[in-house]
Formats: sequence, structure tokens, C-alpha cells
Amino acid sequence: MTSAVAASRADLSREQYRTLLALITLAAAFIRFLHLGTRGFMIDEGFSWFTTTLSWPELLDSLTTRNAQMTIHYVLLHAWSFVGDSEFALRSISAIFGIATVPLVAALGKTLYSRQVGIVAAVLFSVHVFAIQYSQELRTYPVAMFFVTLSWLFLFEALQGPTGVAWVKFVVVTVVGFYCHFFVAFNIVAQVVTLIFLPPSVIQWKKVRIAGLTLFACFLPAIFYSLTTNTEDLNWIRPTDRAILWEFFDRFSGMSGAAWQASAILLLWAILALKLFLIVSRERRGWKSWTASFPVVGVLVPFVILVVLSIFRPLFVPRYIGYTVVPLVIGLALWCCSLKRELVAGAAVVLIVVFAWPMPAYYRQTAFQDFRGAANYVSLHCGPGDGVVVWEPMARPAVEYYGRRHPGFPEFIFPQSGGRFHVEDMLQRPDPFALPAAFGRHQRIWIIYDLPDSPAAFNITPALYFERAIARTHHQLSVQQFKNARVEEYVRD
Repeated sequence: MTSAVAASRADLSREQYRTLLALITLAAAFIRFLHLGTRGFMIDEGFSWFTTTLSWPELLDSLTTRNAQMTIHYVLLHAWSFVGDSEFALRSISAIFGIATVPLVAALGKTLYSRQVGIVAAVLFSVHVFAIQYSQELRTYPVAMFFVTLSWLFLFEALQGPTGVAWVKFVVVTVVGFYCHFFVAFNIVAQVVTLIFLPPSVIQWKKVRIAGLTLFACFLPAIFYSLTTNTEDLNWIRPTDRAILWEFFDRFSGMSGAAWQASAILLLWAILALKLFLIVSRERRGWKSWTASFPVVGVLVPFVILVVLSIFRPLFVPRYIGYTVVPLVIGLALWCCSLKRELVAGAAVVLIVVFAWPMPAYYRQTAFQDFRGAANYVSLHCGPGDGVVVWEPMARPAVEYYGRRHPGFPEFIFPQSGGRFHVEDMLQRPDPFALPAAFGRHQRIWIIYDLPDSPAAFNITPALYFERAIARTHHQLSVQQFKNARVEEYVRD
């Protein structure tokens, strides 16, 4: 295959590539394990921890009725939980997948272009704060990113390979990636779109059809699940607007919050898109056009699909297509290595600095929701017979994770199912008949909100209901505000 980088340019030797990749992977490991257990669990991580407390039959029931969209993540995490239940121990599985993606990014860059591109891409991915963040959270996104990258590698191998083995590998890792998160389907569409850049004569259509039918058959359970499952748990997603799009561009470009950085990265990506147009207009269909299409199509197609779908129902959440960071860094590495030889090193350093400079600020950040601080505060001030209310049902696991470490932590009044949180509690609503009576049985009641301010400021009905129901028998004694977590104390009149 003719590389998109000038064929005459001297590339890294095999030994240089291996040595540099080993050093980069070690550096990525240090970056991802640094402060891994420092922050407390936020709401989604608390729910991930909760799944590890289920028995295998309970987990299976949860996956078939409520949480199929992240099946692989929950299964892997449940198996991984034997290493311990500390924040560091549980999050380490995310860190490991984040680290393992580094050599895959290098391999994809090397396979499509050159060893030099692979190494530069691996460095950029290692210091990209968006990729780092999700390697340090107890969620599915680094696992999905790993399998998406592997899927692109196997797709290239399958398109060029004379046997069907590569197609089998492609189908397997693509299905696994899809069941890490259903929105990986947008990446599969991008892979299909890249086929238009190849001459029909070189595409193994029979194998493509078999692979497509196999994928469709494997996706049928997910399609059935999506059509028959209550989707109220997606109602929290707000309509797509400029703020949401800006959040995506900021995360996509390194999470600095600086407009200049997002603008610079988007400009470089636009240059890649222009180069693709020029290559296709000059070379027509061919391997060079196909490899040039990867950084553009791999980013553009998932983004456009998500934006279009969000017109009909709010679905745009930047992390859902976080895997687009992989084609981004490979495309930027390709641009860098296509410059004049004397400019390559300088351009690579500039790109590394642009992505790495937000890292100190990222490490200084506290947990998005300080449930650890809220639960510790309640445990220090509570007394026998107290009750606790968590107004957002899905936040109970995070509160419970920290509360269970303190003997005498108040009894959960809401949400509560026989004293234990259940998957169905995710959508539980306050009972206008049972709760007032439950409040009356406790001398002191603690309410924990995942809010940065008073619930009155947001006019949230369930939260206001709690306060009005409690006000019948109790009065507010104190308020303690944590980061996106608020504790209100009520005592009986």
C-alpha cells in the first residue's frame, strides 16, 4: 500500500519504533494511574459500583431489563471487582483499557501510514485529557475506545487479507465494542462509509455481505431491547444547543476550556478534510484515498449522526462518541509527519504541548459530585434513628458506597426497596402517600441533593416535594453545600 506520507521519507526503524512505543506506554500508564483514587465517585460511577454488588443472576436480569447498552462494561467490572472495592481498585480496569489503547493507536497509525505517524499519534493520545479522564472513571468509555480502535485495525486487515480469518476478528471485536456502548454503532456506519473510497473491484463483497449479516444478527437483541425498554432514563439529556456543541469541541480538542485551542484543533482537522478532497479528486478510488478518509470520516460521521438524531430526541452527550479522539490524533499525527522533515519534530512538540498543558488543571479538579464529602458530613453529625433521603434515585449507590463505611449511617428512606437499592429504583418517584408517614418516624432527616444550589433555584418538582412533605413535621436546621452535592438537615418540630 502506498503510504499517505511521502514514500521517500526515511521512517523510524523497527527497533526505534518498539523502544519509543514502550516508553510512551509506560508514560501513559503513569499518567492514567496518577491520582486514580483521589476523587470520589460521581453519580454514574456509583451505579457502576452498585452492579458489582449484584449476584450474577441479578446482573443478568439487570442487563436484560435496564442496562444492556453497557453490557460488556458491567460484566467485565463485575468480574474485576475481586481485586477490591476501593476507588483505585475498581477504576484500575478503566486505566488498563486506556493504557492498552495506546499501542493500538500506534499500530493503527503505523499500519495506515508509517511508524512515525503511529508514534506521534500514540503520544498525542497519551496526553489527551479527554482520553485520560475516561481512563480514570468507572465507566465504559475507555473499553469502548479500545475495541473501536481494534475494530479499525481488523477492518484494514480484512479488506486486504485473502482469507476470512480477519473478517471473523473484525466481526467479533465490533460486536464487543457495540455492547460496550450502543453508540459505537455510529463508528460502524463510518467504517461502511469509508468503503466508497475503494474501487468496487478490490472489495470482497461476499465476505462483506456475510460480515454485515452476522453483525445485524448479533445486534438484534439490542434492537429488540431498545424498542421494548422504557427510555425515561434518557430524559436527563438536554436539547442540543451551542453550549452542548461547544462542550464537545472543547473535550475533543483537549478539555482546556480555551476557545483558541478548540479553534486550532478544528482548523487542523479541516485541513485534513481538504487534503482528503484533493487526494480523492486526484487519485480517485484507491487505498490512498481510503487511508486518507479515516481521520475525516471517523470523526465526521459519528458526529453528524448524533447531531441529526438529536433533532428528533435529545441524545447529544459528548462522551458517547469519545472514541472519535482516535481518528483525530492519528489524523493530526499524519498532518505533522507530512510536513518538511525539518518541521516534523517542532510540529509534534507543539501538538503535544497543546494537548498536555490542561493536564495540571485536570488533576487539580475535585470530583464532579462530592458525594464522599456529603456522606462523610452526614456520618459525623447523624444520630441513632436518623433517616436519609437521596432525591435523585440513581445517586443513592454513590452515597451508599461512602455511607456503608461508617457504622450507624442513617437508614435510607428514599429511594428504598426493602432496605436495598434495586435496578428498578433508578426511575423511582416519591410516593405522596408513603413518604410523609416515613418522615414522621424519624427525629432527624437528612436530604442529599446532587445540586450546586438550593432545589428552589431549579424548581425541580421531586426535590420541592421532599421539602414540603418534610415541612409538615420537621423544620430545617442546617445546610451544607459541597461541589454539586447539597446536604439539608431537618429535625422534628
